[in-house]
Amino acid sequence: MHQIILPPNHHFTKLVVSAVHIRLHHAGPQLLIASLREKYLDTKVKTDIHQCLTGFRFNVQATRQFMGELPLTRVQPSKPLLTTGVDYAGPISLRVGTPRSKTITKGYIVTFVCFVTNAFFIEVVTSLTIEAFFVALRRFVAHRGKPKTIYSDKGINFQGAANELHEIYKMAKVEDFLSTERCNWIFIPPHGPHIGGLWEAAIISMKYHLR
Repeated sequence: MHQIILPPNHHFTKLVVSAVHIRLHHAGPQLLIASLREKYLDTKVKTDIHQCLTGFRFNVQATRQFMGELPLTRVQPSKPLLTTGVDYAGPISLRVGTPRSKTITKGYIVTFVCFVTNAFFIEVVTSLTIEAFFVALRRFVAHRGKPKTIYSDKGINFQGAANELHEIYKMAKVEDFLSTERCNWIFIPPHGPHIGGLWEAAIISMKYHLR
């Protein structure tokens, strides 16, 4: 009821605040003031807390890295899915045969996401082989047209599909067509999943809507 009045700038007051601060395991100002008010009148605690080296180390905030500028493929207007990122999601369970069939097999979802509009196109594949992905890519091209540039990580199936596309282009022998319509395949650096955050976010959104 009758708290002890402490002078705000006295050395004894600083010792009391420091002792309670250490007893509360370097608590913040709100908890420290609430504990001091049980016995003492209001005291200045923020200055003493800021001078506590241990508490400062506990509450230090890590520096935040500034976001880099978006590449031109993300900000320049273009046809939807002209610049596309691709990635796999899964595995999922697929029912083989009729709706009453009890045969279940494992499958995967291939997600194609547009760099400009964030629209995405999904296809189902039954394996992680190069052939299965190439069939899904052909279905994507048949529905949405051929993209100009495809981005992906360095998955084995993606590299195989890129090599196979390159072989097909070499067999076509139409240099003018290839120079204007060729689909470029760009792999992001290894161990850099943050570079592919666009299609990772699309996969999260796709899973949410499918659920």
